[in-house]
Amino acid sequence: MARFRSSSFVWHWIIPITLLSVAYLSRDTLQAYGFYLAGFGGYTCPQDSYQARIVSYSPLIIHLENFITPKEREHLISLGLPLLEPSMVINKNNERAQVPGRTSSSGYLPSDEPVIGCIRERALSFQGFASGHLLESLQVVKYQPGQSYGAHYDWGISSEDLEVTDRVTTFFAILKGDCEHCGTHFPFLKVDWCSENDQWCRLIDCDASSAINGTVFKALEGSAIFWRNLDDAGVGDPRVLHEGMMVESGEKIGLNIWTRDG
Repeated sequence: MARFRSSSFVWHWIIPITLLSVAYLSRDTLQAYGFYLAGFGGYTCPQDSYQARIVSYSPLIIHLENFITPKEREHLISLGLPLLEPSMVINKNNERAQVPGRTSSSGYLPSDEPVIGCIRERALSFQGFASGHLLESLQVVKYQPGQSYGAHYDWGISSEDLEVTDRVTTFFAILKGDCEHCGTHFPFLKVDWCSENDQWCRLIDCDASSAINGTVFKALEGSAIFWRNLDDAGVGDPRVLHEGMMVESGEKIGLNIWTRDG
């Protein structure tokens, strides 16, 4: 597959590498997490310093290195762990149900929490300053040894809050990646990574990708994968099928950020 095949997607998805997301928060909270920035006339979220690299133009997939800061990761894990329960999905009847292929634990984070507010603003800014009401509540997900999430799509899934809409985009970020060969696999993203620039193999498991004829993103702490779930016609794109590979030892904790279409 040619990574740089042209597409008619809206170009505002491609953003500058360094952005500034602003959300005014309490002084005590910001100082506690090192988020106070002098010279901005108030207390704001930290200046973003992540690096965005286009993995594929069609479907649109972007790797975001250092999207979640170390202090944010620590805070989200402490918030999320008490909320975890066996992972479920919302089926087409708008009912919560467990599925055999999803064996992780997950929990939804409060949207009005200050640090979460910073991350929500960052995700919205990345998407061309999308409206906040389009974001679902952020979800922490934890994988322990023997757990995985089989091949699935994020589109075509109902929501308890926005059941008539669909998930346009996904961010999946790694809060903790204390595991090996436990990445996120896109089986239809077929690239010969061993023939690409060697730097890609720091972000992508090139050997595993070659062995299974797909693309496996490493579980790098702080990094995120962003992709568009729907095609230009607003229909679910089958090429973004993906799976959370089984954790053999250690654990993986991730963060889902989903944006809907209205």
